[in-house]
Amino acid sequence: MEPEPQSADKTPSGSDGIDLQVERANADEVTILLRGQLRFDTADDVRQRIEKLLERTRAPRLVVDCARVDFIDSQALALLLAMSRRCRDNGGELRLRNPQPMVRKLLELTKLESLFTIYQTPPTSPADTATGLTPRVPVRPFNPTSQD
Repeated sequence: MEPEPQSADKTPSGSDGIDLQVERANADEVTILLRGQLRFDTADDVRQRIEKLLERTRAPRLVVDCARVDFIDSQALALLLAMSRRCRDNGGELRLRNPQPMVRKLLELTKLESLFTIYQTPPTSPADTATGLTPRVPVRPFNPTSQD
């Protein structure tokens, strides 16, 4: 049975920081939900908390849900690269789930999108659209004539 999502220690949310919530932490995967701005003054704290989770679980795979991340800067990119390297060194990978269009565009402009598995998930409830999340779209456009 999956553990219930739990809040980790939080940096203030909104325009002043980032919230980090643990969705899943087991021997196979650590999944975290980020909300707010991932930038120079929040990246080190987020890095430390992620490293503690990965050390505790020894999980090779890290999933970072970015659906509610509305800003990232160069420090955040450095954090993602460091975490990706750590996962690869342990036989795993870093996956970015539901990145906002701004985050995807920054990854494309910096030519870093190929270093991560990036994917979208469908909304899990009607509340997702009511909370102001950007509607999620499939990474591959739907083709009704495809036999997939």
